[in-house]
Amino acid sequence: MQDLLSGLRVLDFTTNVAGPVATAMLADYGASVIKVERPVRGDDNRSFPPMMDGQGFIHFWCNRGKQSITIDLGDPDGKRIVEQLVRECDIVVESYRPGIMKKFGMDYESFAAIKPDIIYCSVSAYGLVGPYSKRPGYDLIAQAMSGQMDLNGEADGAPMKSGMTLGDYWAGLNAYSALVTAWFHHMRTGEGQMIDASLLQNLLFNNDTVLDYNIGRYKTRSGNDHPYHAPYGQFRGPDGRYLIICVDRDEVWVRMARLLGHEELAGLTEQERIEHRLVHQKMIEEWLGGFETTDQALKALEEAAVPSCKVSNMKEVSTDPHVLENEWLTRVDLPEDITTLRSWLTRNVNVTFSKTPGVSKPSPALGNCNYSVLERLGMTKDEIDQLQKKWNP
Repeated sequence: MQDLLSGLRVLDFTTNVAGPVATAMLADYGASVIKVERPVRGDDNRSFPPMMDGQGFIHFWCNRGKQSITIDLGDPDGKRIVEQLVRECDIVVESYRPGIMKKFGMDYESFAAIKPDIIYCSVSAYGLVGPYSKRPGYDLIAQAMSGQMDLNGEADGAPMKSGMTLGDYWAGLNAYSALVTAWFHHMRTGEGQMIDASLLQNLLFNNDTVLDYNIGRYKTRSGNDHPYHAPYGQFRGPDGRYLIICVDRDEVWVRMARLLGHEELAGLTEQERIEHRLVHQKMIEEWLGGFETTDQALKALEEAAVPSCKVSNMKEVSTDPHVLENEWLTRVDLPEDITTLRSWLTRNVNVTFSKTPGVSKPSPALGNCNYSVLERLGMTKDEIDQLQKKWNP
């Protein structure tokens, strides 16, 4: 069985999270990804906590399936090697602050002069142009600037970030999608192009409340309640566990009203339910108090076809039978220099293909492919040894 992206050659200059996510996904589906890292330190995410045997867990995921080589980009010998690699590759991805790759002579224009059909993707915090483009930026900053944080939290509370790094993963996912789309365009036309992906742009894309501006309405924080549906939110179960109940249509409300023992309320419209949100929330809380456990309440909701679920913690997610049956988590070997564990349970590929499912492979030790990659370029072992001594004093 041939991998989905078999034959696609990628040169990866990414670091931190967003860029490495994009190239890890390319590797998952069969692309050959050569990751260029700094000598000695490597990718920053190798040292992000939590750590195991001196390496960051995020590195094990973000760099899985890649080949690692160490190159000093500021050294003329390093630049010469990079230019040779560019001639062999279809795609280049980098995630430095705009202007850094140009300083090295490794921006899109420089590489396009070497290989005119190259596809080049820059992943940054704010994009390549605009007054913020040269600023340092991270996921938290993108969440704040995109309006995401202002919409999170209780109505009378402070803005709140997401518990997940949404900006990094949205940017990485969509950079991956853009690269595959650009490759499809290349297959039809032979053209390469520049792709500008940023955390801020992708979180703005995710922010559908921007549409409200068209009618002069500015959405504000509403906690776990839905501004346009009710009852729709989080409730505390009888044993202290939280659960979600979503009544988004009139027919669902009819079933919910029966469960609550208030069939006389079944004819309420959506607007009436919103206006009486607090009253109905109190009814639901009293109804939940009639059960011994949250699971019992959820069983009653499921039997009545009312959309609901328990708020899962991370331990429950990792053992969820639905997650495991679909293999959305998978066990992957760890690099040979990790001794505490030989494999770990981690996220699998993001969608399921029937014929080309994708495979998660181990992340590389720093510089694990220095010799195999550079020998393929025609360098001798002695020449590679000399470079390694120079770059790894």
